Amino acid sequence: AAAAAGGPPGDLVGLLAHAVAQQAHSAKSQDLVNTLWALAIMEGALQRYRPQVTQLVEEVNRRGPGGCNVDEHRQLWQVAGELAALPQPYTAVHPDLVRMARLGMSEADHTYSRVQASFQSLLEAMRGCGRFPELRELLYEQELVPGGEQMRKIDVQAMIERRTPDGSTALHRVAVEFDGLFHFMVNEPYTSKIDGRTALRNRILARHLGPENVVCVSMAEWVAASREPVEKGMPGRWRLMARKLGLQL
Repeated sequence: AAAAAGGPPGDLVGLLAHAVAQQAHSAKSQDLVNTLWALAIMEGALQRYRPQVTQLVEEVNRRGPGGCNVDEHRQLWQVAGELAALPQPYTAVHPDLVRMARLGMSEADHTYSRVQASFQSLLEAMRGCGRFPELRELLYEQELVPGGEQMRKIDVQAMIERRTPDGSTALHRVAVEFDGLFHFMVNEPYTSKIDGRTALRNRILARHLGPENVVCVSMAEWVAASREPVEKGMPGRWRLMARKLGLQL
C-alpha cells in the first residue's frame, strides 16, 4: 500500500533501494554502486524498483567516471549489462562510465587455481580418450559474444554433438563453469545454493546460450566425486562430468 501511494516499498530489498535513493546526492559512491549491483544480481529487482534504480543511475552518471574507484567500475559493468537487457527505454549508465567499467573488467585477474587447472586437465583427458566422441572440442577463456560489447568470458566452452528430435545431430556450444568456495556461503543450506553473482553469471550465459547449455560444477560436487569408487573403469569425477555434460556413459 505504501509503495502504491508513493511511499517506500514494503519489502527489505525495496526499502534498501528507497533509503539509498532518497539520499543519493550525499551517498558514498560505494553505497550507490553496491545498491545497484545488489539489485542487478536479484532477478527482476531492477524492473520492480525502477524509480529507485533511475535515481541511483542518474546520480552515478552525474558524478561521472571520476566518482567511482576500479572495483566500483567493475560492478557497474555488470549493472550496465543487466540494464541494457531490460525492456527499453530504460535508464542507461553513461557511455563514459561504461568505457571505464569495460577497462576495469579487462584488467581483472583471470588466473586459475590449481583445482581449476586439474578440472580442465580432466576434461581434456575425457576428450582425448576416445570414449566420448560427442565431446568434439574444448576451448578456454572464450568471449561469450565474440567481438561484442559483452566483456564476459566462459571458463570452459565445450562443443558437444547432440541428437535432435528428428534424428539428426547438432553441435551445441556449452558453457562449463567451475565454482570454487567463494561462490558459496559456509552455513547450511547455502553451501551449494546458487545465488548472488553466481546466479547473475548463469542468467547472462543462459540468455545467450540457452539454459540447457549452461553447466556448473561446484567444489563440493568435485570433492565428493573424488571419493567415489571406480566403476567400469571410470573414476567418480569422470562420471560426474559425463552426467553434467549429457555424455553417454
